Amino acid sequence: VMDPQNLGALLRSAYFLGCSGVVVCSKNSAGLSPSVSKASAGAMEELPVHATRQLIKFLQDSKENGWTVMGAALSDKAVSASAVKLDH
Repeated sequence: VMDPQNLGALLRSAYFLGCSGVVVCSKNSAGLSPSVSKASAGAMEELPVHATRQLIKFLQDSKENGWTVMGAALSDKAVSASAVKLDH
């Protein structure tokens, strides 16, 4: 997410949805900045944000280690987030 406003909105949504953290690609993401913080409405300060250089490998490894990995897509094949059952 290259746009600071969009990254802030993503962090705000992740916080609202109860995510325990967010992982972004360090090569293709906006940096954490005052603009991101403002757009996140404070979620950036409350939610751990991690960056990795190899996002796909990180997600594959995390899934193998038992993480629930979710993403967003504009596709007819996408599953609604409300249809996903999570173990907390």
